[in-house]
Amino acid sequence: MEAVKLADFKGHVLTAPFPDVVNYILGKLNLAPTSGVGNLDEIVPKIRHLTANKLNTGISNVQVWLVAHHALQPYVFGEIQGEPPPFYLRIELDGADVTGHVGNVLFASFPLSSGPVTHFLTAGSTVRLVQALLHPADTFLHVPAPGGLPGGYPVFASRNGIRLAEIPGLTQREAVAINNQSHRFDGIEQIQDDGIAVFEPQSVQILRDTLGYDCPKLHPDDAEFRATELIARFRTYAAKYGVSV
Repeated sequence: MEAVKLADFKGHVLTAPFPDVVNYILGKLNLAPTSGVGNLDEIVPKIRHLTANKLNTGISNVQVWLVAHHALQPYVFGEIQGEPPPFYLRIELDGADVTGHVGNVLFASFPLSSGPVTHFLTAGSTVRLVQALLHPADTFLHVPAPGGLPGGYPVFASRNGIRLAEIPGLTQREAVAINNQSHRFDGIEQIQDDGIAVFEPQSVQILRDTLGYDCPKLHPDDAEFRATELIARFRTYAAKYGVSV
């Protein structure tokens, strides 16, 4: 993003790695890309599909408004049980609110295939967003971290860029608060104004005890160095169990 800024590039920039948090940190440094890809947008098709089945209608008739963080995704697809991160969900059928009439479609059983095949889900979401950004008319969809905001939101995307959609029953401030509260489910206690990520003490202790990796907070400038250290420590840990990484 520093190179993009130095090049004075005026086009759209999309990022893939953990955008719900990384783009938020980049925003603190005045380096936010247009948005991230995947994550929240991968949950919406599940909701639309299950809702359409329950109401015996076409998927195109179902509109979803979802505000949620990357941390919600493993709960939605059954990879993690327990208390989920906060979120906001509204489901409409032909413009009418049917959220309370379709049951718990968000957390209904809907496991994903494991392994690299899941990348096709992210790729499909990304292609749809790229197409929207090349089109003159607005496309309604969901993206993570638009303009450096934390977490994901419903938006309108076109060649003019991405703008937040007005969410029925929820203000933008409330939406941002939901996603800020969700960071802790990804092991982050706080992201400071200078971009430093302060990690949850329990997560820090687990990494310290398991890998000997001691990192209670991380400045963006240290990310590459600490990542190299973390990979090396994980390889050492794996080798103790006869696993080559």
